[in-house]
Amino acid sequence: MRWERDTGQYASGKILYLGKWKVGGFHFDSCRSQGDPKKWEATCSLPGIKRSLGHFAEEEEAVEAAEKAVKHWLSGLPS
Repeated sequence: MRWERDTGQYASGKILYLGKWKVGGFHFDSCRSQGDPKKWEATCSLPGIKRSLGHFAEEEEAVEAAEKAVKHWLSGLPS
């Protein structure tokens, strides 16, 4: 797994790659209310896992959530 900065227009976050495939990431959610401290949304795009993994106050928490979801998905693959 590797993280790369999201270079899209108006993007603020990073994308998680597994090989050449995008499997998750996190971004700043500007639609959250101004007083809400949880501004970072973690996401996952693997089948069987919901897209939004939640909102977090710190980038590191969002990174951990995305990596945990991908590792969980990988643990369910047949050997």
